[in-house]
Amino acid sequence: MGTTNAAREDLAWLFSQCESEMGIKSSFGTFIRASQWGAARARVDGDTGDLTNGAQEELEGEDAFIEALDARRAAARLLATARNRRIMAAYHQLDVAHQRVLEAAYAARQYPPEVRQAFGELAGVAPLTATARALPAWSWEWLARAALRPVGRTVKAEAEALLGAALQAFERVRP
Repeated sequence: MGTTNAAREDLAWLFSQCESEMGIKSSFGTFIRASQWGAARARVDGDTGDLTNGAQEELEGEDAFIEALDARRAAARLLATARNRRIMAAYHQLDVAHQRVLEAAYAARQYPPEVRQAFGELAGVAPLTATARALPAWSWEWLARAALRPVGRTVKAEAEALLGAALQAFERVRP
């Protein structure tokens, strides 16, 4: 039994877009705004001599536009929340081993470029394989070097099997 593209899309969405589409904001917003607007926007008001934040004035002008979008945003957030609940209900029916494999495959993480090039979506799953776990001194460097040797093909085949089993398990419980 193969997995559908819809199942893969649901998992990719869950691990990469879900929070944003549900309206969960980054905790880095203040830092991002500070870097965008910076001190260059602050000025001294010629009439009062008070320090005025030009960026704040621009943001206040955008409020009306943002409020007009709120109804549309609310509907999109409700749809995203419903999708999240549906996917998470299926995801939580999986055993922890399958959840761990799916998270390793779909969660956004940085891997050494050589590992990502050799293993693709399996880069995060490779450390979960029996071959990798049996090593006394596993490392990303080892995996990058192993990718060109027969042991690398073994790790990749084991990772494919782990991911395939996890995807099939998700497909069985996915509504």
